[in-house]
Amino acid sequence: MIQAKFLAKGIWVSEFRVESGLNCGGHAFATEGFLLGPILSEFKNKKHELQEELFSIYQNYWLQKGCNFQAAPPIKYTVQGGVGTSSEHQFLLKHYEFDAVGWGSPFLLVPEATTVDDETLLALTTSEEEDFYISGASPLGVPFNNFRKSSAERLRLKRIKDGRPGSPCKKKYLVSNLDFSNEPLCTASRAYQDKKIKELQAKSFDQKTYNMEYDLITEKTCLCDGLATPAYLKYNILKHKEQDAVSICPGPNTVWFKNKFSLDQMINHIYGKDDLIKMIKGHFYLLVNYTYM
Repeated sequence: MIQAKFLAKGIWVSEFRVESGLNCGGHAFATEGFLLGPILSEFKNKKHELQEELFSIYQNYWLQKGCNFQAAPPIKYTVQGGVGTSSEHQFLLKHYEFDAVGWGSPFLLVPEATTVDDETLLALTTSEEEDFYISGASPLGVPFNNFRKSSAERLRLKRIKDGRPGSPCKKKYLVSNLDFSNEPLCTASRAYQDKKIKELQAKSFDQKTYNMEYDLITEKTCLCDGLATPAYLKYNILKHKEQDAVSICPGPNTVWFKNKFSLDQMINHIYGKDDLIKMIKGHFYLLVNYTYM
């Protein structure tokens, strides 16, 4: 509402996209305890109120410019995040009266739609639930959906074991921290983590507290290189001496898809013409039915 009111002074928002910050891949912009369902209910119950209030601002703005709009333009309401079955897809459309539902992470297993290298693709199809977790890996300081079996995670742990935590910072896209100088550093960089660990060592923490603080520092991983690496590997354009470790950020619903699929197969799954997770344990279906009854 607040964002749209600012824009309504001349610009009409034609679509509101509601995204589940917990269930989508990438950064997890979680609310303070609000689940997706209640948020969608609020949109469902107040969509006409929203449209009328925005149109009043929009109409008044354009009247001053000599244009008179008699009726509010249409608004679409769409949602994405954590969807895994056709029944969930239809539930979001019918129960909450949304116009469209977006899918993301399952398409990581569709080579026609996304660019994932063969090693990471195999790791995704053989993953277990515990391989997907919300982490503090992002240098931006926002919770990040991470994948334990990624090569970037293996490299991060190896660097710690070798006594050289952190990544070389070459691209500098995510530099932001000013703790140590006027020149910003990336919190995933070796330069930053080395300074931060020395600062930690100077404090009189017990071993348990020290280990916790150390893990918080070294959990950060390089996303500038890691998220682009799958494309470099797949298309054989990785330059000499460039790092080949892959970062990937799938949502937890990826665990239910145990193979790579064609685009046709995934589309058929979404619209209920096929079921790509029919071989998964029966308790999954009981969970889905219980959740949405």
